[in-house]
Amino acid sequence: MKKLIFIYFFVIFNTAFSQNEELVILNCNKLISEKKYESAYKVLEEFDKKNLNIKIAILKSNILLKYFTSSIMHEIFSLVDIKPNEDISMYRGENGTFTMFNFSPKVVLNDLKKKHPNSCEIYNALGEYYYEVNLKYGDNWIEPEETLLKKINENFKKAIELNCEGYLAHYFFGLNELQKNNYKESVTHFLKSINKNNEYGSSHYNLAYAYLYLDERDSAIKYAKNAVILYSDSIYKADAYRMLGQIYTELKDDKNAIENFQYSDKLDPKNYYNLKQILSIQVRSNIFDYKHTTLEFFNLDPDNPTILGDLENIYLNNKKGQELITFFNEQLESKKSDKKILGGLNFYLGKLTIKDDKIKAKAYFETSKIFFLDVFDKKHEVFEAIEEGINSCK
Repeated sequence: MKKLIFIYFFVIFNTAFSQNEELVILNCNKLISEKKYESAYKVLEEFDKKNLNIKIAILKSNILLKYFTSSIMHEIFSLVDIKPNEDISMYRGENGTFTMFNFSPKVVLNDLKKKHPNSCEIYNALGEYYYEVNLKYGDNWIEPEETLLKKINENFKKAIELNCEGYLAHYFFGLNELQKNNYKESVTHFLKSINKNNEYGSSHYNLAYAYLYLDERDSAIKYAKNAVILYSDSIYKADAYRMLGQIYTELKDDKNAIENFQYSDKLDPKNYYNLKQILSIQVRSNIFDYKHTTLEFFNLDPDNPTILGDLENIYLNNKKGQELITFFNEQLESKKSDKKILGGLNFYLGKLTIKDDKIKAKAYFETSKIFFLDVFDKKHEVFEAIEEGINSCK
């Protein structure tokens, strides 16, 4: 009889505890949806101060990793409740009064793993924790990056083996395969990641990248477009537009290519790769804006030989060398006070005129040398190139 009574009370106790746990988690998630991150964490802390409950401990870890305002080695975190129209990124790195919480997911989750070695959720949570640590601290954490990557790998593999992995596990392994140029294998993982969470833009972006290398451009376009929609960060969105521009360029679809490069340029102004591609298409297609874009591209870094060399290639490839000569001469007038820029312009003018007028080309090379002698040491490699130019004029 005593045994039956004990079993009865044991069942009642566990049922009540389970219901209580569910109510706490529901309340916590409601507060998170209202962006009351500090309050949500406190609800969990009040329910399980000793971190003995697996679900509560993982939820604590998730809140701290996603919504912290500051972090000390991802072992001590600060949280704050914010307004519904605010984003937590507005508070990161800013001064303010925030509540600090001493909770180390590394310690808590590993302690729970020792007690519950077959709990799949703990392995997945640890994998996500070490992934976020590596993302933020890399080799500047309390353990070397090599160790971090090993722990991410081990915990995510175990989570997959026990069949409870989240989208980050497959995203991590997809990136690993992509970096090793194993594109088919990376596609498999990225598709699984998207199946777990269709809203994570980076899975779509990197899947598009993998398809691009597999020469499956229709699929690459599909997932790059998804990334554009899903990314909220302007730089990431610009990168996805730039990928689309590159894909359409390879397909020789200039209309869609320039449209996407221009979208990218609006989000990420004065980006070298965008402007170079926009200019290439404009010059090739005789789009009237190309003279304005030429000046904008040149002004990105007018004393950089890469910029001047790109302009040379773009214009000569489209048989517009004389137009570039005119443009460079105009810049000689506007950049009179900068000897490095003047040296570069004269050098490229020498290259552009050498075929039709060796005397003029030689004068440009010699003028370039004079300007560069005031800028560089005599042993600089540029003087070897200038001498080659002068000798070609004989």
